[in-house]
Amino acid sequence: MSHANENYNNKKIIFYLEKLKNIKTLLVIVNIQNLIENKKNVRYDVRANSNSIHIKIFNLQQEIHKLDIPLPLHCRINQNTLHCQQDVNSTDSYSLEIKATLLIDLSDPLQSSSATLLDDVIDDHHLTALDNTDTLKQHLNTTDSGDNSVYCRQCLNRLLKDSVNKDKKYIIKLLPSSNWVEMMDVWLCGCTGVTSFNGFPTGDINALVDYYFIGDRFVLVHNDNVNTEDLVIGSKSKEKVLVGPDYLNQEWNIVQCKMCYSTVGLNQVQENLSYNYRLFKHAITTTLSPPQSFKNYSLSNVSNLYDLYTLETYISTQILLASRSSITFKFSLTCLHSKQVFAIISLIHWETLFYSNYYSNDSSVNTNTDEFKPILKVLYHQIQDDKNDRDIVREWESNYQIKHLYLPPEDCKVVIDLLNSSNNIFPNHRKHLEQSKINFKIGILRLKI
Repeated sequence: MSHANENYNNKKIIFYLEKLKNIKTLLVIVNIQNLIENKKNVRYDVRANSNSIHIKIFNLQQEIHKLDIPLPLHCRINQNTLHCQQDVNSTDSYSLEIKATLLIDLSDPLQSSSATLLDDVIDDHHLTALDNTDTLKQHLNTTDSGDNSVYCRQCLNRLLKDSVNKDKKYIIKLLPSSNWVEMMDVWLCGCTGVTSFNGFPTGDINALVDYYFIGDRFVLVHNDNVNTEDLVIGSKSKEKVLVGPDYLNQEWNIVQCKMCYSTVGLNQVQENLSYNYRLFKHAITTTLSPPQSFKNYSLSNVSNLYDLYTLETYISTQILLASRSSITFKFSLTCLHSKQVFAIISLIHWETLFYSNYYSNDSSVNTNTDEFKPILKVLYHQIQDDKNDRDIVREWESNYQIKHLYLPPEDCKVVIDLLNSSNNIFPNHRKHLEQSKINFKIGILRLKI
């Protein structure tokens, strides 16, 4: 193995590519850490073709690094527009910025599609986020063993029973988008003379026995269909829900798996609604049958219809929906029951396609990492338990229209770890941004894994 490839595999060389909506320009950043001692004598040679960008880095006439960056594009790069700029100001890193214009043939369906031009990345995300109901029916109702199988993703503890009525199968229905009430202003624009849904119910849909309701981030099932003896009901949490013109408080119990104590969903507290169970898509798995032995068990070898749903896509989808429906771009990552704020988050860009070798060894999901994926680019600041950060939270929530992103405390910590990890992708001069006297870090949250 060459020295360059060894550094590449050790992630000392990190690169990422960005494409923006309606801007036919490709941005490539190559971040090389602690590999070049004398930056003043560095020079580089960059060449591109339709499949890759070839970079050679020299120090005192000696080639020290060689890197081939694949380009998962359906179009070509205009090599006449290839522009390179190196950052040598940082004391502990070296980065190279490459920009080029994309040559897009609109007569080619692949090149003119939203996947290339990114015209419909948000709509595309919502379309692909909806489950294939026919496939789900097959998994729930026509398995060889007769099991209607929904399990805890971490330990495969069974969460869902067979249908109560043995003569009938589960009925699969899609729930409306969780932000549909906030979108009423868009629908009722006044052009038809209608400005409100008079007498139209806008409350939550409640669970029904033997119905499997699929939402954008959770599934809604009835208490009679849940293996309640294998669950632990934890702390109470409150959630503000828009019903008609007003926000009403709903109380939910945090539901944990009895076997591994991971959080799998919520159960409504109100006595007349306690049959409502929300199971998080990122916390469950669908399999034909659980393995007989857990000795060789790993997430990668379990057939799961919710494989693409993770905690990262759960929180990024929630941010995306809020930004579209209520024009909210400021968020507080908040504990479900203690209301402790773990981080403040500001959305800065939501129409970006991103590709990086940083995620190429991510074995947690079975997807192709060598392609562009839609992301959210955010500013975030982790909140410490001190007076300065408490003042920051107080001013943040009083000066801006913010939305709370409620999660169990362990999930809040995981989201912060995800953001901190993504911050490692950026070179030093792109890692931070000071705004409103707050030293924010820049991070990304993937909408698709």
